[in-house]
Amino acid sequence: MKKPYYIGAFAALVGISTLTFGAENETAPDKNSNQWEKGAPLPLHTIEGSGGVLITPLAYLTNPGDPAKDYSLPSLSATYVNARQKSVTSLSVTETLFQRVELGFGASRFDTGSLRSDVLTYAGANTGTDDVWLFNLNARFLALKEGEFDLPLPAITVGCTESTTTE
Repeated sequence: MKKPYYIGAFAALVGISTLTFGAENETAPDKNSNQWEKGAPLPLHTIEGSGGVLITPLAYLTNPGDPAKDYSLPSLSATYVNARQKSVTSLSVTETLFQRVELGFGASRFDTGSLRSDVLTYAGANTGTDDVWLFNLNARFLALKEGEFDLPLPAITVGCTESTTTE
């Protein structure tokens, strides 16, 4: 008996592997402390190349850096998801400037697996490709930090993304 497709999809979601390399999140341990120490490299990247996955999508900048410096170390991530004959591979890099501006780039390859032959068989059309590449350029601005000005507000970030695909 064949396993239902959703079991394979669930297994793929459980098996998602995201690795973050390079820079570490550099935050002050206490609001009232002048001491600065490196923390965990959070938030992680989305497959589109911006920060925020797993915590609050798009709200927090990846690796804001040392408050005394104008720039942080770049953050690099790689993601791979395999769902039977189809897969997604993504590479992303971001750089944060002045603890307010994040510039990012993401390149993702979507392997369509048997989709091309299935479309040819059932619809008679040739899609002409077995994979699709998606390239994203991101720019985000942290307009309001969480709790800034002693206001009980979340972080507010605005940004734009330019995406293009190739076959």
